[in-house]
Amino acid sequence: MADPEQVSTSVNALLEEYKALRAEILMRLDLQHKNMNLLLALVSAITGFLVKFANDHGVSGSGATLVHSEIVILVPLAALSINVFLWRHSDHDVAIIDAASYVERRLKKAVVTSLGSGPYLGYEDFLSKRRRERGRQATRLVSLGNENVTMFFLLAIFLAAGWLIRLSNSSHAANAHEVFDVLLYLASALAIFSLAISILVGGAYKRISPEDARAKSKTAKSTEASSPGDQTAEGTDALALTDPQVPAPPDPLTKDAAYPGESEP
Repeated sequence: MADPEQVSTSVNALLEEYKALRAEILMRLDLQHKNMNLLLALVSAITGFLVKFANDHGVSGSGATLVHSEIVILVPLAALSINVFLWRHSDHDVAIIDAASYVERRLKKAVVTSLGSGPYLGYEDFLSKRRRERGRQATRLVSLGNENVTMFFLLAIFLAAGWLIRLSNSSHAANAHEVFDVLLYLASALAIFSLAISILVGGAYKRISPEDARAKSKTAKSTEASSPGDQTAEGTDALALTDPQVPAPPDPLTKDAAYPGESEP
């Protein structure tokens, strides 16, 4: 029987490690919220400046309007900045996933080994199940996270505005039209990269619990494997087609079908 004092010391050490990881997760979540608030402030400032300039000089047409001014370079520049904020958000997500996975797969197992089976440290597993439930009840887009959806919505708006300016006006952005085009192409390419990262991170959130990984592994194995009876029947059919000495299986639709050599009833 294990020494109670030794078990208590071991469990206290595990709980201290759990507290440190939980503090890191909360810190990352707080940084994500600050990241989102900073992005909203930046987008609001850029949008407000562009709207004011358009009200004073007009949107398009002759003269120093918004579309023909170098100020319009802020549109693709804003889209490029949103990609950077998305990467920072995903970086925090990855750190949160690592900490939560360690708690669920290592710390929880160590506590169970010390104290026996029980509902210990189940918060990460609860969050993982809640994410799956929300994904089934709503849409796949929810798996990206609400803040990610908002960021991608803003990114889509600025990219759409940039491409509209690029395709509808050949003399856009005055002398800075080449810089405008480069920034727009770069922001569009990085948007695809940001979307791929967000989808991968959203899927990783659903695999925090080891039960999810085991269920996925069992599903893959059951899909690859087929029943021995089916394999035997398929092998007999294939061999009968290539080797005339091997009798073909009887036709199930024929009542009196029998293999050669068998006596008729």
